[in-house]
Amino acid sequence: MGAISIECLLKSLIVERHNITGWGSNQDGTMHGITNPGHEFIDAIHKLPELRKRIPRNMISYFERLQQPRIHYIDMRYDGVDLDDHSIQEWKEAYIRVRAWLLSQRSSILKGKRA
Repeated sequence: MGAISIECLLKSLIVERHNITGWGSNQDGTMHGITNPGHEFIDAIHKLPELRKRIPRNMISYFERLQQPRIHYIDMRYDGVDLDDHSIQEWKEAYIRVRAWLLSQRSSILKGKRA
């Protein structure tokens, strides 16, 4: 669930930044020029130029850890295999760092908001 919350946070930043009001009815991005990044964190980051410019190298590895702790996080719901204790701790650290970083970037991302 943690990775899903990061996905939602990223998508909420994209929606707010680009004033998207009808993503579900406009999946090809024709009205606002932004396509839904799906469940891919790096694709979502690319929808936020201000964020993409400032992302530290180590933060990318944290995003990757969240997205694929063993397999893609969306597929884990069907997998049923638990992570080992070390992997869980690495994942937890990545979650805490990514969430804190995204929240700290929020005001500067929304400052450049489209009209």
